[in-house]
Amino acid sequence: MNSSIIRKSVFTRLQASDPAKPDVLVLPELCYHKWNFREHAISVVRRRYGHLLEMLDYFAENGKPEATADAHLRKPSNVCMLVTVYDIFT
Repeated sequence: MNSSIIRKSVFTRLQASDPAKPDVLVLPELCYHKWNFREHAISVVRRRYGHLLEMLDYFAENGKPEATADAHLRKPSNVCMLVTVYDIFT
């Protein structure tokens, strides 16, 4: 998602329009030698998982055909992996 300004803006817009979660979280750029950046990125994905799925749905319907491949985030195994990795990093 960080490689696309359009995806970032849709993710931000979806978060900003949610009155239940007024603060907008931004995915940090990943740094391969600083693990705290990864922990922060995993935390943002976990806290805004619903918004992330909304963004992927938006691009699956309105984007390029390869955007539909991102819908694999809905798999239960990937959700379990996200929770496990979050627990390990934090």
